[in-house]
Amino acid sequence: MKKIFIITILILFVLFSTNSNSQDLPKNTLPTSNIIICLVSLEYWAEKDDVGYKGIYPQIFSRLMQSLSISNYQFVLAPYVRLQQLLDKGDCDMSITLADEQFDIQKGALVWQIDSVVILRDDLEANTIEEIDFLIIGLLRGAKVGFSFEQLKNIKKVETSNFYSLVKLLEIKRIDAIAVDNKIISGIAKSEGVKLGSIVKINDSPLPLTFIMSNKSPYSARFNLFNNALKKMVDSGETEKLILDAFINGNKKATK
Repeated sequence: MKKIFIITILILFVLFSTNSNSQDLPKNTLPTSNIIICLVSLEYWAEKDDVGYKGIYPQIFSRLMQSLSISNYQFVLAPYVRLQQLLDKGDCDMSITLADEQFDIQKGALVWQIDSVVILRDDLEANTIEEIDFLIIGLLRGAKVGFSFEQLKNIKKVETSNFYSLVKLLEIKRIDAIAVDNKIISGIAKSEGVKLGSIVKINDSPLPLTFIMSNKSPYSARFNLFNNALKKMVDSGETEKLILDAFINGNKKATK
């Protein structure tokens, strides 16, 4: 009887141990089906041509997946608003963008801080956002600048598809100013030998681009796995180099 009791206890111990390990397994193993990565469709950040996807976001995610030895992933291009909806529904697993916390998402590592400012021509001057309300201002098509800027009623907007054309328009005085990311436009202007004027801060900037994962993703339990690997890339300066290289040197690089 005592022998039967001991055997029963041993069997129960093995069963509970096996069950416990199987519960932990999903958090420690890599995905076995395709990870859907949504990319904000915007020049330099994410584009697609006959070769494949190119831009900053595809490069960042390709290197992230490579660091985790993951090959089963695919990209999907989407406008900003649509992308948020796809994350909310779980139709895509992850992205890097401005986080809208009204949706069902987890927010992770800060990848890039968009320090939006208005940079004037070198022969003009302004100190406050109210003082630029009558100017002709160049913008990157589809880019977000900041709520306080959007409230200006009297500016004339000139939109282009890339930062280089904005710098050239400023140089020949076709526009009065550019509303852009300070670090990126300053780097381009320096490389092109274009003098810039005074800088007006936008109150609700900087705008953080962060790693985002859908809570409805089948991989949401592995959020820390992806987030920590991406944070290592950010901390090492790898992501900043990719971003500045794309805008200043025009390096978009096609990926899968």
